[in-house]
Amino acid sequence: MQEVQDVVSVKHLGGMRLRIRFDDGVEGDVNLSRRMKFPGILARLRDPAFFAKVFVHPEARTVSWPEEIDLDTLVLYSYVTGRSIRSLLTGYKPPTPRKPAKRRAKRRTAASSR
Repeated sequence: MQEVQDVVSVKHLGGMRLRIRFDDGVEGDVNLSRRMKFPGILARLRDPAFFAKVFVHPEARTVSWPEEIDLDTLVLYSYVTGRSIRSLLTGYKPPTPRKPAKRRAKRRTAASSR
């Protein structure tokens, strides 16, 4: 099972994009614009001025905003790495898809065309 990584830095890149770095050295950019359809207090994150106030919570070690709004570190790690939450929780790694075998075209010869 994947140990939950702590966020060590976050940088607002404009819009709803963040650059996040974790304590294991993994770093990447995340665009949350498609994922920010939350009701209630999380709806505040749709305000660009409020979203830009992002910081790393000093105790929870995750991406946070004022008013005690934060996002799950495991979910963020999944976004950055492109790995499913299932694979992070269980160590499951999907099998590598095999490429289909190429079919060899039959060569027509003068003898076979008769």
